[in-house]
Amino acid sequence: MAEEDFLKDFVELKGTSVFALGDSSALFMICENKVLLAQTEAGFAEKMDRVTAGETCARPQTYELLAEICKGFEIVPRVVLITKYIRSDEVYFARIIYFMENELGEKILEIDARPSDALLQAAMFNAKVFIARSVLAAAPDASELLELARKRDNKSSQS
Repeated sequence: MAEEDFLKDFVELKGTSVFALGDSSALFMICENKVLLAQTEAGFAEKMDRVTAGETCARPQTYELLAEICKGFEIVPRVVLITKYIRSDEVYFARIIYFMENELGEKILEIDARPSDALLQAAMFNAKVFIARSVLAAAPDASELLELARKRDNKSSQS
């Protein structure tokens, strides 16, 4: 199946914004016509900032360890898919499609992942992220919440 056929039921993610909230982080996934919000672990905002800045920890974090294993075996996350949303629990599901090519041939591996982990992998390897159209239809629009978070963040950085 051609990649274009495979992704016909998905929309490419345009960007993300992450804000620390004390005991959690707010992950905004920005699409063309909608913004989705996922609550993630407390340190996620810091992790994403570190990854996008190209910084590493003195002792490897789990996501850094996984990235080093991938590099060592020449495995590349090709694409991240946000595949499912359960409205009653406000939970998103993701899949990471890894690709490996060496003298023995090609291998494709698809694994289940938390969206936060999948997005860290995508950021570390510059992989594209896609969201299922069914997820976009089911999840509420968080555009207004994103604007409020940006305003709050701007006020706190000006203080």
